[in-house]
Amino acid sequence: MIVADVDRLGRDSVATPYAIAQLLDAGVRIYSYADDREITLQSSTDTFMLQVQAFVASMEREEARQRTYSAMRRKAEADHVTGGKVFGYTNVTITLPDGRRSHVERQINEAEAAIVREIFARCAEDCGSPSR
Repeated sequence: MIVADVDRLGRDSVATPYAIAQLLDAGVRIYSYADDREITLQSSTDTFMLQVQAFVASMEREEARQRTYSAMRRKAEADHVTGGKVFGYTNVTITLPDGRRSHVERQINEAEAAIVREIFARCAEDCGSPSR
């Protein structure tokens, strides 16, 4: 198996070394082209280095999650789209004067919004409830 680095196999400081050990026990040889070396567990140093690499990858996963959360929160607070499409709205790309993309905003799609309003109106009328 050829991987860029150990963290491509996982970013969990416990599960990744275990999975690598299972692969190695099954006879799979693992090569990292970023380090230009074979990943082995033939010595205590190999095992320690793998655990350190998995720990660093786990820390990076946590930091990436925090960066993503912070970025999405900033976008949401600015009324920018933070995800995909939502029925009833159309995503509109806002560009800067030089033509580069600034952000995406939602605009009401009247045809879809009419369907959403109808659904809410029927629910408000208790139209969808089973008879009692």
